[in-house]
Amino acid sequence: MIRKAKKEDKEAAAQLLYDALHDIGYQLTGAATKAQALAGLAEWFGKPGNRISYENTLVKEIDGQAVGLVIYYHGSRAEELDRPIVEHLRRLHEDQQFTLDKETDSDEWYIDTLSVTPAYQRLGYATELIKAVEEIASQKALTSPVKVALNVEPGNLNAYHLYQRRGYAVDKEITINKNTYLHMSKCIPLAAKHPL
Repeated sequence: MIRKAKKEDKEAAAQLLYDALHDIGYQLTGAATKAQALAGLAEWFGKPGNRISYENTLVKEIDGQAVGLVIYYHGSRAEELDRPIVEHLRRLHEDQQFTLDKETDSDEWYIDTLSVTPAYQRLGYATELIKAVEEIASQKALTSPVKVALNVEPGNLNAYHLYQRRGYAVDKEITINKNTYLHMSKCIPLAAKHPL
């Protein structure tokens, strides 16, 4: 089952986020250790109004356990969703110039994070989560076609090939936390609106 995430998912979500984000997880939390990063990710996930909040997340649940998640939002909201994290990190680092790299364009739905627990990988759950975001984007969009985008590390060939199979194509390279990522996007048709 795929469902909207809840605050109570924060412990499972923190591990899934940590597995997917790597060094970005440390950057977002200001953590120095894995335990601190997990605690920070759980805290942000449980709070509303930020980029890795439960509010922006769908969960793949099996036997009552969250085994996968996808975090998504419209690119026009990225700065607003980054703001609380940036403000926290500016205080933490005592650096008012601190900022996060721009990961998404303002005209696209952005898949920020996609993660599936290792024991449940290669079973089609990542594809299910991507499809769910595409459907939501298509239903909420006002104009057609709708652009959905994500970023992938060039060396992550499994993820790259998954996105390619789903119709995503590289349109540019971007830098996130001093590392190069491939920005991939896909245009999908607007969902048919059914009269009430």
